[in-house]
Amino acid sequence: MKGMRRPWFLQSEPDVLELLRVQVRLTESSLRAFAEWSADGREEAAAAVRANEHEGDTARRALVKALREVLSAPLDQEDLYTVSDRLDLVQNVAKNVVRQAQAARWPPDGHSARMAASALTAIGHLASAFDALPKDTAAASNHADFAIKATRGMEKEYRGAIAALAESSEPAGRIVLAAEIYRGYDSLGNAIVGVCHRVWFSVLKEA
Repeated sequence: MKGMRRPWFLQSEPDVLELLRVQVRLTESSLRAFAEWSADGREEAAAAVRANEHEGDTARRALVKALREVLSAPLDQEDLYTVSDRLDLVQNVAKNVVRQAQAARWPPDGHSARMAASALTAIGHLASAFDALPKDTAAASNHADFAIKATRGMEKEYRGAIAALAESSEPAGRIVLAAEIYRGYDSLGNAIVGVCHRVWFSVLKEA
């Protein structure tokens, strides 16, 4: 009869891994917009970073709700929760960098563009890692390795950016501001590394 709920034993369980993949893809979209903003400072890209962060929050809540309902999951539930939490941090860090830079009227530059491009590459590999799980743990691990390699590019660019500030003739206040914003990019790289580490941990348990 219409409107009647199906018995519990006939109800399908939520696909928690697919819900996590949705969050990963939203994080990738957010970092794509972040890379665009980091290259040219367009407000449209900044708005997209904020919008995707809000959508990421919604995706995270959906996953947490599903984890409370599911009886079994293709990956450890704690791992799924932790990865979701760390993806949320990635989006938050990117949003905060944009917010701080815009509030201080700091224009993105070549250093920011290159760091953000590396972050986007890294999160793209993480998206591929979660597409591979749970069946192809070797591919997932390899993509996590590639993501880590991309974040090392961010570290190198960050050091170059700080070194350039030491030679800058800009007013001291602007130099301090730039250094703080560059540290935000470095924090973004560290947040991505945190996701990679949890992927490795999940792969070890699956193996």
